[in-house]
Amino acid sequence: TVCSFRADVAVVLNVLPNHLDRHETMACYRQTKARIFENSATGDLCLVPADLREIKKDVEGERNWLTFGRSADADYRFDDGKVFQGNEAILDLSCTLFDSPTIGGCTGAAAAGIAQACGISFLTMKQAAKDFKALPHRIQRLGEIDGITYINDSKATNLAAMATALLATGENIHLIAGGLPKESDYTIVKEILAERVRNIYVIGQASRDMKMAWNGVSPCVECGTLDRAFATARNAAGAGDFILLSPGCASFDQFRSFEERGARFEALFRELKQAGGEAS
Repeated sequence: TVCSFRADVAVVLNVLPNHLDRHETMACYRQTKARIFENSATGDLCLVPADLREIKKDVEGERNWLTFGRSADADYRFDDGKVFQGNEAILDLSCTLFDSPTIGGCTGAAAAGIAQACGISFLTMKQAAKDFKALPHRIQRLGEIDGITYINDSKATNLAAMATALLATGENIHLIAGGLPKESDYTIVKEILAERVRNIYVIGQASRDMKMAWNGVSPCVECGTLDRAFATARNAAGAGDFILLSPGCASFDQFRSFEERGARFEALFRELKQAGGEAS
C-alpha cells in the first residue's frame, strides 16, 4: 500500500483503459494511481504526462509537479529522437529502442526527468539507452527469417498496449491479436490499424468481435489458435514485413499466462528458423 510510502521521485507514466473490472471507472483508476504522490514532501519530484494534468486535482496540497511528453509545453519534451528541456536537447535517444514517438514520448522523456532529479548524467543515460534490451514479451524482436522480422509483444493484454507496439514497430505489419477480452470497444485502434497493418490474424475468444470491428479496416482472418495464426501470417508476409504478436487481450482462454503465450510464439519462430525458414 501507499499509506506511508514516500518517494523522492514519483512517476505516473500513463492512465489507460485497463483493470476496469476492479476500478470500474477511469476516474477511480486515475485516483488510485495518483496515490503514489500522496506523501510527497517539498522538494520531491512528482512527474506526470503533460496530457494528464488533471491527476494533480486528485492530490491535496502543493507538489513539485513536472511534466513529460510530446506536447510543446511539456517540461521534458520528446521530438525527433531527442528529449528537450525548453529549446535545449538534453538527451539523445536516436537509434535506440526509445527512438519512437510513443516510447520516447513516454518512457524516454520521463527517464530524462528522473535522471536529472537523481543527478545522473545524460551521457550515462544515452549509453544506457543504447545498451538496453527489451524484456521478454515486451516488443521483443526475436530476429529475422527470409527478410521478415518477428516481434513478441505477448505482454500487450489491452488495446492501449497494442497501439504502443504498432507505433513502435512501423508499417507493413501482420498482426496476431486476440485471446480473452478485457475490453469491448475495439474501434479505438482502428485508425492505427488502417495506417500500419496489412493483415490481422485473430485468435481466441475475442476472434469474432475483433473481426467484426476491424475487417473493414484491414483484412482479418479467424485462425483460432496461435499456431495457425503464426503459419498463416508467415505464408502471407514478405521481405520487409513484420509479424507482430500483440494480442490486446489476456491469455487465459488458451494459455496459463502471457509468458506462456509469448514462449509459444518464440518456439514457433525457432522451429521455423531451424527448418531453414521455409513456410509450412
